[in-house]
Amino acid sequence: MLSHDKARSFFNVARPALPADTIKKNDAAKLTPLQIILWGFVMATLLVLAWRNWSIPEISWIDQPTYIILSKSLVVGERYGLLYSPRVTEATQFPFGLPLLLVPFGYIVPDNLSGYRILPLLATFLSTSILFWGWSRLAPGLSYWWGLAVCALFAISPLTILYSSQVLSEVVFLPIVLGSVWFVERTVERPMRAWGIWLGILAVLLGFVRTVGWLFLAVLLAYLFWRKGRTIWRQLLLAGFVFCIALGLCVETTSLRYSDLLPGEYVSIGTGIVSRGFAGTNNIAENSTAPGMDMEVSPTPSWPKSYLQLVTGAILFHLDISHILPKRMEEWLQRFLDRSGIPFLRYLPGGVVIAFLGLGMAVWYRRVGVRAFQAVVPIYALVLLLWIWISPRFLYPILPQFILALLLAGNALIQFLVCRMANRTHVMRWTNALTGLVILALVLASLWLNLVAKQNYVDMGDPAKRTEWIRQNTLPNAIVASVYPAIDYLYSGRFYSNLPETLSSPEAFETYLREQNVDYILATAGDEAPAERIKVRSKSIAELPSILNALAKRGILTRRYTWAEGDVGIYQVNR
Repeated sequence: MLSHDKARSFFNVARPALPADTIKKNDAAKLTPLQIILWGFVMATLLVLAWRNWSIPEISWIDQPTYIILSKSLVVGERYGLLYSPRVTEATQFPFGLPLLLVPFGYIVPDNLSGYRILPLLATFLSTSILFWGWSRLAPGLSYWWGLAVCALFAISPLTILYSSQVLSEVVFLPIVLGSVWFVERTVERPMRAWGIWLGILAVLLGFVRTVGWLFLAVLLAYLFWRKGRTIWRQLLLAGFVFCIALGLCVETTSLRYSDLLPGEYVSIGTGIVSRGFAGTNNIAENSTAPGMDMEVSPTPSWPKSYLQLVTGAILFHLDISHILPKRMEEWLQRFLDRSGIPFLRYLPGGVVIAFLGLGMAVWYRRVGVRAFQAVVPIYALVLLLWIWISPRFLYPILPQFILALLLAGNALIQFLVCRMANRTHVMRWTNALTGLVILALVLASLWLNLVAKQNYVDMGDPAKRTEWIRQNTLPNAIVASVYPAIDYLYSGRFYSNLPETLSSPEAFETYLREQNVDYILATAGDEAPAERIKVRSKSIAELPSILNALAKRGILTRRYTWAEGDVGIYQVNR
């Protein structure tokens, strides 16, 4: 029969009730030489893996060229926006924070887009450094060994390594979030004089690198007010003054206008998502996975399913399942699940991880109470439930918290089991040893996944080769219609026009070409493309070859170039 101590509830086992599991604040804040050496090894590994990953093309997602073009528009444009249109500067919903931070990096290698990739690499190093060196304030009460584990698993994650060379807002946003959490906890513990100045600067970075940063800022301010009370009002006024001055300087020294500071398009999209989500319908976008994008749009939001899909997608992205299972076996497994009436099993990994995350967050709260580092997680997760797009990269701003929660849940489960199999005096020794082995296995698995990954993340093929014919055979003032105008503009230097999202008929498409004064069309290779590229075409792109062929038969278009492997077909518009 189990003793009373061994029969206690799981959460009583999970909390630091045993003397060896109780960590004093002063002990948790102490760094050992071994921990610093191991952190240095982690950073060196990150550098090697990131350098290896730079072999993929500079531009791999639709958002990346947009940020780079917006960065150029801040310096050379008449107004903030997309410069590829021959007529006007296209408006954008993207905030100016990341483009502004990219401006200096555009001068490092002016004739090469790789210069812009230095910023995400530095941001990745900064995030990893804050996680380790700022651990005593990010997660007070938890030993630096936990910080080292989170730092290692985050730094060597295939997702982190991939994004370290990609100009994505999430990568630059993460160190801002971590720095803001560290600053808020330091202000609660030992506020600096005139700390409102730093708060104002952080508010600009949070709110204008990613629009969701306003949510993070609101949570951090609420936490600050909860911990400090009304004594912060004077500093909040100072922060508001610095915030306004900083925005004024940005507007007066760049092509920004005050109207560009408002995320109007995101607000309208968000309002539509919520209203249509409660109604059970959504007309914002079709169900498709667009080439060049790693996200999916759902026509009728099913929030539990969507969130399971999001987390499952993140897991499979980390595991890179297409390299573990042969492609045909993976497709067979998918068809089997659909035919057998148990398609929900595809979401089983996500469901298990969500359950572990909930357990880990509960253990975390029980150990150290409410902290700013954990407070942002449930609010951000709720926003993801309401958002229409589903992408693993949306979890990146809270990836360190997810890693810590999973580790704490695993540690609690190990301790729960050990308590029933080992002598009470050896519980923590066995628990710590087994937890360390699990963490080591996860780190080695991440290393292996990074080494075997083929980095086939670019659906549009090599963007430089994709636009090579355009660069060599068209006039500088030529106007090209393209599915990826921002990417093609950066690599070819020509003006571009967006291909219409809906193609009703060849006649309507011909009218579009005349109205836009299009000289060339950078489209698909039609049926000549490989089957795997044909599969990832969205509905509008899939309809394009038949319309182009119909116009070519009438003499309106002439095909000038085909690159079947990259799914590229270039047509000239006959005048």
